[in-house]
Amino acid sequence: MSSPTMNTENGPRVVIIGAGVGGLAMAIALKKKLNFENFTIVEKASSIGGTWRDNDYPGCACDIPVHWYSLSTEINPDWPEQFASQRDILQYWKRIYEKYNLEQYTRFNTRVIESTWDDKRQSWLVNTEKQTENGLVERTILEANVVVSAVGLFVLPFYAGIEGRERFKGIQMHSSRWNHSVNLSGKKVGVIGIGCSAAQIVPEISKDPSVQVVNICRTPTWFSPRGQSSYSAALRTIFRNIPGAAKFYRNFIAVSLGIQVTLLYMRFTAPKKYHKELTPNYPMGCKRVVLDPGYYASLHRPNVELAWGGVKEVLEDGVITGKGEKFELDIIVYGTGFQVLDPALNFYGREGKDLMGYFASKGGPEAYISTTYPGFPNLFTLLGPNTVTGHTSTLYGEEIQINYIFQLIKPILEGSVKSYEIKAEVADRYNVDLQKRISQMTWTECHNHYQAGENGKNTVTFPGSAFRFWRLLRKADYHNYICIVGNDGVESRKNRILEWDV
Repeated sequence: MSSPTMNTENGPRVVIIGAGVGGLAMAIALKKKLNFENFTIVEKASSIGGTWRDNDYPGCACDIPVHWYSLSTEINPDWPEQFASQRDILQYWKRIYEKYNLEQYTRFNTRVIESTWDDKRQSWLVNTEKQTENGLVERTILEANVVVSAVGLFVLPFYAGIEGRERFKGIQMHSSRWNHSVNLSGKKVGVIGIGCSAAQIVPEISKDPSVQVVNICRTPTWFSPRGQSSYSAALRTIFRNIPGAAKFYRNFIAVSLGIQVTLLYMRFTAPKKYHKELTPNYPMGCKRVVLDPGYYASLHRPNVELAWGGVKEVLEDGVITGKGEKFELDIIVYGTGFQVLDPALNFYGREGKDLMGYFASKGGPEAYISTTYPGFPNLFTLLGPNTVTGHTSTLYGEEIQINYIFQLIKPILEGSVKSYEIKAEVADRYNVDLQKRISQMTWTECHNHYQAGENGKNTVTFPGSAFRFWRLLRKADYHNYICIVGNDGVESRKNRILEWDV
């Protein structure tokens, strides 16, 4: 391992952690909105895309109409379907990445080991590690005035505490680590889970009648009819050639999207023998609603079986469910979701304050309006704690956050301010109110992945509409921040808003 080298450059610098959709949206906005190019994207993988790179399992697709799940500044008139496939979404981001020549700003195969705030220098020291082709480890410390964490929510596979996985003699894979070299034909495949990923995998892999699929579930999920439709060539021509048509359609989706969930849909679509077990015993919305990609219909296939009770134990040749049933399997697919916090991201703020320690002291992750933390100047998070606003576009939420972040970092990049840090009492007051609102909503009425810690604190969802989230972040209140002033002062900027087109 080589000794770390210090990388300092003239002028303010921004480090973006992650080259998924949030990190790329931030980089593009820096170039387009601020005409700022002294930034570095640090990506641990060898390519861009984040969740759309990692999740390429059979049937993987967006469960939000894709015209809304795309950048407001990069309208694509040529989406082939309303709910785009993983391949089409990844290609969209690759095209944008090339359009803005972002490769020159990106460090691939590079991990952020830790980031430390230097109060004297008023900057972050970002310690990175890269595995070189000759097997050596190259360490570099990047100095940055601003750090934006854009690692997202869906980073590390979660296995739901299932015991005995190491015993299994067959093939195992998580939905986000799909092994495309494995031929499923003629195999007995167990798919664990009934969330969004599993519900897309089961109907796709069971199209081959030689694949025997058993879907092992713990608790039922609310489903809504998805209503997939293709965009005709004529409609795409309209989107492409009539100014504002695609953007109008995108905004129409944003204001009209609703969840149409009824037990009637399940009774008309799923096999009668499963109706009782498929009926949730908790209110709609307590867990994420699944837009049905054909899951209910696939349960009619003779090669698909539904089992309940979850997986109690993995054996050498299969699994035992919580109801005591044994299934012999060749392949196990875990559609069990993700850890919503990456413990490998180590941030140390003022006076050595540890971000993970801060989260622990609060009974689980929390942030001021999902974006910034007391004790951590000039550190911002996209898709941070309590960002998700229900069944809406997370990218829309990230664009709202970027607009908010720009109001704070613009004076920093101009040199008139050294740092902004949210006041602890402001962050605490906000989060007390947020948790009070959450306690009055349906999310508390079942066990779900939104919760963290022993007290079941909800650390994922935002208690309100996407419009309310936009309204909260529309304008930064500088009085809520500790400000270290640069050369020109900040008073003249405290009411200034930089508009972002969302």
